[in-house]
Amino acid sequence: CIVGRDGSAYLERWLLTERSDGGHVYLHRIVRSDEDRQLHSHPWCATSLILLGSYIEERRYNDVAGGYGVQRRRYVPGEVNVIDADTFHRLDITSSEVWPLFVTGPKVRDVWSFWDRDTLALTPWREFVAAKGLVPL
Repeated sequence: CIVGRDGSAYLERWLLTERSDGGHVYLHRIVRSDEDRQLHSHPWCATSLILLGSYIEERRYNDVAGGYGVQRRRYVPGEVNVIDADTFHRLDITSSEVWPLFVTGPKVRDVWSFWDRDTLALTPWREFVAAKGLVPL
């Protein structure tokens, strides 16, 4: 279970199986949107199949001027969201809860981080949560 600042659940997850390549298959239950404006990355590539519920993903992209932008896309049941290890994103759920089947590949980096869309700064996740007074599990 991943919890928010107030100690209540943000995401519950169940490990269904470990893959032979070091990846995992999870069933997720997302019960609320990401709390922060910052977008986060993961240390692996993943595929998320939306089973129930919906969300809007904000995702960083490279713009033609060499900078970054943020685009929004809605995901509904039956749709697949492919998330590379260098993808920065955040979720706003648009239903009471979202149930995706979440399949990760093997780790391709040791850390994940947060990207600030205003300052463009990258912050390793442990520093990010510590600055908010949270304790990593």
